[in-house]
Amino acid sequence: MREDIERGEHPILLLKRLPNKQLRPQLREAYIVASGQATQVRVDRLRIQLRDIRAKQWRDNAQHVLREIERASHFTREEIRLFQGAFNQLLKDKVRRSERRQLAYRGFSHQSVKVPVGLDIPSEEPELGIAKEEFLTLVERFCPNLEEFTGELFDRYDEDKSGYLDFRELMVCMSLLSKGSFEEKLRVCYDLFDYDHSGYLSSFELEQLIASLTHHLKASNSPASVTQALAPVRSQLRRLLKDDGMVAWKEFYQCVINDPLLFQIFAQHLETAGRYSTGRMVNAVGALQRSRDPLTQKRCSDCVLE
Repeated sequence: MREDIERGEHPILLLKRLPNKQLRPQLREAYIVASGQATQVRVDRLRIQLRDIRAKQWRDNAQHVLREIERASHFTREEIRLFQGAFNQLLKDKVRRSERRQLAYRGFSHQSVKVPVGLDIPSEEPELGIAKEEFLTLVERFCPNLEEFTGELFDRYDEDKSGYLDFRELMVCMSLLSKGSFEEKLRVCYDLFDYDHSGYLSSFELEQLIASLTHHLKASNSPASVTQALAPVRSQLRRLLKDDGMVAWKEFYQCVINDPLLFQIFAQHLETAGRYSTGRMVNAVGALQRSRDPLTQKRCSDCVLE
C-alpha cells in the first residue's frame, strides 16, 4: 500500500483495495473526528474556497472545462476562446484598477485628510468574474427590453450565489441572449416573473409580465395605443388562469406560440438573435473596464497617481 501511495495511485483506487473489515472502522473513526471539527463557519469557508477554485478553472479554460462550456452554450469552441481572451483582459483591467484604488487609499490614509466619498477601502480578493453593475451594461446594449430586470437575470445565472458571474455563467447567459431559441428566451422571461420560484405564475406575476411588454411598444406608440395593443394580450393570457389562479409553463408556452398576436409581441420583445455578431459581443465584454476610474485620478502632495 505504501508503494502505491508513493507512486501517486488515485485515492479512490486505494480505498477499493482495502478489505471492508479494515475500511469501515477507519472510515467511521475518521467521520466521528471530522464531524466534530466541521463547524458551520468552516463549512461555509470551504464552500467559498471551492467556488473560487471552480471560477478559476472556468477563467483559465482547461480542456475539459472548455468542452463543458461548449456543451452548455450555443457558442463554438473558437467563439469561446475569443470570449476567454476578452474576459481575462477584463479581469486584468479590474486588478489594475483595484491596485490604483489601493494606492489612492494609502495616499489619503497617510495624511490627516478625509477620504473622499466613494473611495472605499479596496478589496484584495482576486477578480474572478463580472459584477452586477457590469452585467447591466451588457444587457443595456444587447437586450434593452430586459434592462429593468437585469438584477433578476443576474441572480438567475449566478448559480453559486457568489455575487459575480464567472466565465461559464457569463457564457451561458450571453449564449441565450444572442443565440437562444424563442422557447429558451420565453422560458427565461417566464421564470423572471416567477418571483416565489413555484414553477407557476400567479395572477399578480402574470400581470407584471404583461406590463413588461410595454417597453418596446412605448418607443413607437402613444400611451393610449400601448394600452389598446395590450388589451387583447391581457385578455388572452388571463384565460390561462385556473381556479387556483396559477399558470403553468406548458400552458403559457402553447398559448403564445399558437396565437399569432402573442407570438409577434413576445418575439419583438425578446428578439436579439442575429442583431449582434460574436465579434461585437466580445468587444463589449472587453470594453467594460476601459474607462478611467475618476477616483484613481485624485492626487495629494505626497503621491502621484496616473
